[in-house]
Amino acid sequence: MIIFAGYYLSMKRYCILLFCFYYFVGYSQISDSFFPISKNQEKGMALFRRSEQIVEKRIEEYSGEYKKEYKTIWKENLDGLKNNFYKNIYFYEIYQSYLNDIVKNILGANPELKQSIRSYIIIDPELNATCTGDNTFFINTGLLAGIENESELAFIIGHELAHQYLDHSTKSINEYYDIMYSEKVQNSFKHISRLEKFKKLMDIRRSIHLQSSTHSRFAEGEADSFSLELLKKTDYNLHKSCLAIQKLKYNDSDLFNMNVLLKNKFDFDSFQFMDKWLNKKMSMADVMKFTISDEEKDSLRSHPDTDARYLKAKSLITGEDNGKNFELSPALFQSMKRDFRLQTVYSLVDENRISFAIYHILKFEYEKFPDAYLDKMLIKCFDILEKAAENHELYKYVEAKNPYFSPEYNKLLIFIDNLSVSDLKNINKGFRARYIKK
Repeated sequence: MIIFAGYYLSMKRYCILLFCFYYFVGYSQISDSFFPISKNQEKGMALFRRSEQIVEKRIEEYSGEYKKEYKTIWKENLDGLKNNFYKNIYFYEIYQSYLNDIVKNILGANPELKQSIRSYIIIDPELNATCTGDNTFFINTGLLAGIENESELAFIIGHELAHQYLDHSTKSINEYYDIMYSEKVQNSFKHISRLEKFKKLMDIRRSIHLQSSTHSRFAEGEADSFSLELLKKTDYNLHKSCLAIQKLKYNDSDLFNMNVLLKNKFDFDSFQFMDKWLNKKMSMADVMKFTISDEEKDSLRSHPDTDARYLKAKSLITGEDNGKNFELSPALFQSMKRDFRLQTVYSLVDENRISFAIYHILKFEYEKFPDAYLDKMLIKCFDILEKAAENHELYKYVEAKNPYFSPEYNKLLIFIDNLSVSDLKNINKGFRARYIKK
């Protein structure tokens, strides 16, 4: 594991810092205050340059038959990496060092994994983590906010380590070009017009995408099993750890009814909630825009087959735990979970993604996570929407309905779209009055 010079604490400093934090401050006295973390582009770019060097070396060492294509894809991946390091990476030494120590604990119990691993937290509301194939993986703040404990986090780290050590990224590239350069596909491009070639290419890419979703399921299951094998050599509780798989399905399906949440939140004595806000009739254009096959919906899920994956993982750990229940710091994890929920809302508002910020505020409240900061941010959101509506600029802050969004988020978008300027003013006024009474 690499500890980065110029930013991350040395292990000696880290141990001293943790000692002070744990024993002088005390877990039970972790501050209720929330201070958003600003982005540090200078540090981000320094870390990106290290990734750039690793990718260049990986391209140079690639010996497969798709050298040119491999280089092109990795150069494109670098653009995404640059965006993460430059715009989205979360710099807070306590949480970063905590993540590093969990990774170190897993690798220390599995010395056969000899590669150095870099792990980072990025500001992203999606319940996801990403292995980029260059000995680096990112864990989203949205995922850290959505799981329950450090054991689940350890499973996710093991899962991402599996993607790296099993080299799933290279295998995926090879599978794609094996299909694209096959004799069958190449023959299908002969003796047809340029337009027909374009249509054919789109059909083939769609077919490959649907096929790759099946391969992705295999890779995800393989990574789950690999993660459990890594954790068996640690003192983490395997039954607790693999519950992380079930949390992932919440990214693709909501467990609440948005309309019920809206009625409860925005019904006031002075201004009653109106059911008409929820029941907008869709035009034919809306109906056409929302058409998407079940097969395509399933292929687009960030985490397909989570129930089947969980049952498979659970079947692999019978009798393995022997009373193990190790965690480095349950209290620090819960502090991090709270901060990342609030950071998610802060970042969405900062990026003017107001409708998505409101969605997360309501979602967190449904999950029994009340916080005065969320109330403050909800007031700020409606202040922004009220002014935007007056200036006919709601489109800058509210996304259009989309079949790829969750159904409950689309319900929120319909609700906002139905509100007049007067409605927004009254809701804002009613909620402010309720908040002041608290």
